[in-house]
Amino acid sequence: VKATAKTLSRLNAQLLSTQFLGDAIYANMIVLGAAWQMGRVPVSFEAMERAVTLNKVKIEQNMAAFTLGRLWQHDKTQLEGQLPQDRAQKNPRVTPLAELIDHRKTHLTAYQNETLASKYGAMIERTQAAETAAGKGAVLTREVAIQYARLLSYKDEYEVARLYNDPAFMEDLRQTFAAGHGIKLNLAAPLFAKKDKDTGHLVKREFGPWILKAFGPLARLKGLRGSVFDIFGKTAERKAERALISDFETRMEILLTGLNSANHDLAVKIVAASDDVRGFGHVKEAAMATADIKIAGLMRRWKSGSK
Repeated sequence: VKATAKTLSRLNAQLLSTQFLGDAIYANMIVLGAAWQMGRVPVSFEAMERAVTLNKVKIEQNMAAFTLGRLWQHDKTQLEGQLPQDRAQKNPRVTPLAELIDHRKTHLTAYQNETLASKYGAMIERTQAAETAAGKGAVLTREVAIQYARLLSYKDEYEVARLYNDPAFMEDLRQTFAAGHGIKLNLAAPLFAKKDKDTGHLVKREFGPWILKAFGPLARLKGLRGSVFDIFGKTAERKAERALISDFETRMEILLTGLNSANHDLAVKIVAASDDVRGFGHVKEAAMATADIKIAGLMRRWKSGSK
């Protein structure tokens, strides 16, 4: 079981789901397919196919995701080699630190403005100084560079609009699909989406290509993000995302003030725990609850002086 978990931890299911199926929502099914191919799911293929069919939800897409997972386990190198190289995500763990930081600053500037990028840069500089004073390398600085940028640039309505409004998006479509292709987007904006009567989860709606015309004006309103005029920011999900940023900054004040060579590794673990918060909607909400428990435990160790 441990070997399975270690192997699957290297599976970037969200990337495969987004690139091959156009939506990260199928990531879990990709993981299931990989685990099944490893022989860790004691169910026949016919039974799996039957279960997906009976569920009556995106049957073809879910079976395609299941197959992607199987293919990844069978020959991950060949499958990942089919990803468009200009869109494949670089591994932030091995990217040169200076390049990583510059990339994140550029992203945050496009995401909102230079002020946000400068705020990020100031946090990185403080971390580097504290880590150097503790006689350590740059492991903590790299982790902060990754996690802080991710928390600062949560994917809200303005960001979705900006990404779809990017000319590179339409150029990718033209290069990937034949002329005359259609576009349909499945979106579940917290402010407007309905909730499933049984689960209480937001339900995605299908939008035609007309929605792309609305993305331009919406993207230009990104400066309202987090302000009193941000109507999208009033939802519980957006408030929780902003709270994640505030909580992270508060923890960093504590960590940087007391950082030394003895507790350095624990500081890295505390910062890295933010990586557990992923997904959207109810998935992210559950991840937040789990991460809160993990971080609280690590912080108790920090305050008690444990390593």
